[in-house]
Amino acid sequence: MADMSVNVLSVWNATPTPSPPPPPITLDIDIDIDIDSSINKTHWRPYNNFSHHRPPRGPPPGVEFMMTMFKTLCDCVLQVQCYGDPIVFVVGLLSNLLTYLVFTRSRFRKVPSVPYLSGIAVADTGFLCTYFLNTLTYIYGYPIMSQKGLCQYGMFANYVFLFLSVWYTVAAMVEKFIAVYWPLKKGALCTVFRAKVVLVSLAVMAIVSYSYVIYFFGPDPRYGMCKPWQEFQDPYQILMVLDCIIVFIAPLLVLITLILLIIIRNCEYYRISSATENGPTTTTTESTLRNKSPSSQNSLQATEMVSALVGVVLVTHLPNSVVRVLGFFTTQMNIEKTLLMKISSVVRQVHLVSFALKLFVYLAVSRRYRKHTQKLLCCGKECVVSVCRCGSPADVDPQRISLRDHGPGQPAVNTSLMQSDV
Repeated sequence: MADMSVNVLSVWNATPTPSPPPPPITLDIDIDIDIDSSINKTHWRPYNNFSHHRPPRGPPPGVEFMMTMFKTLCDCVLQVQCYGDPIVFVVGLLSNLLTYLVFTRSRFRKVPSVPYLSGIAVADTGFLCTYFLNTLTYIYGYPIMSQKGLCQYGMFANYVFLFLSVWYTVAAMVEKFIAVYWPLKKGALCTVFRAKVVLVSLAVMAIVSYSYVIYFFGPDPRYGMCKPWQEFQDPYQILMVLDCIIVFIAPLLVLITLILLIIIRNCEYYRISSATENGPTTTTTESTLRNKSPSSQNSLQATEMVSALVGVVLVTHLPNSVVRVLGFFTTQMNIEKTLLMKISSVVRQVHLVSFALKLFVYLAVSRRYRKHTQKLLCCGKECVVSVCRCGSPADVDPQRISLRDHGPGQPAVNTSLMQSDV
């Protein structure tokens, strides 16, 4: 028993023998180096023992080429912007002024939808002026919009005129919609006085709605920019989303809806008229159209101008609206901000041109507008010539007087020169 206890204690107190170390792990690597070549090629085996991270694949060659070309186009547009903005401003200022004079100094002023077109010309002129102030500040380096007072009220006027330009177009389209769907009520609902009331109401609404811009914006002396104050950044972003909906999304949806409804009603009219048409009725209708009064012809020409105007607004405002909406979702959609800014600059230039070229749209679609424009330009030319003649010094040369007092059988007396003794 004692021996057993001694053996147990000896085993218990014995130093444990260390376990042999694990065998080393060797990797079978086959390296094949070609000294003659300029690139060393290394082959690793086995491949399953390593995680091989491949570089991310780029876009296909065709898509990459298109993206490169588009970026080049955007850069060209940005370079042309410093020369194009003054040209657009001057052309737009003159064309909108001429448009306003034609609509207010001719028989067009008696057409109910023409006050809307006159208001659009005024709003476009105001927007171009405020936009050109930003161009002078940020492109040419003149610190105009960085001055206190000009910054706040310049941005306020920019927002107001942009709102009015779009919604005056919608109001003109609503007037045409009423004329198509309720022709018997057109005389009571669509009048020049009601059009002026709508213009003033929209202007007051815009002034009240965008009054916050005066308090939210201010000049930043560090960067020489007119930007929102830092403490108003969060509410300003919310208001910008609402502004995008009110100015860029809602008007386009309303215009598209009205256009579709008018097209449907015109198709119904055409189907009914073609079903009940006969010979004598056609002759009477043609004679009626031929003997239309000038006021009805002016109304028809105004309808054509409104339709062309709405088409131009849709084409030029739709891309800008899409880019504006994408700007709010750049983080969610993983859109490259640099590319989006370049696209926005190109689309903004197209949108800017639309404020200056509406005169040429009217000239292209309306014969009477061309006639009134030509008459107004001739009157302006005569006024300028008469003013220049009145301002010229008096003629002191001898006057040539023709003596016409001669008998029936006598030859006419030659023109003589008379010199004043004074």
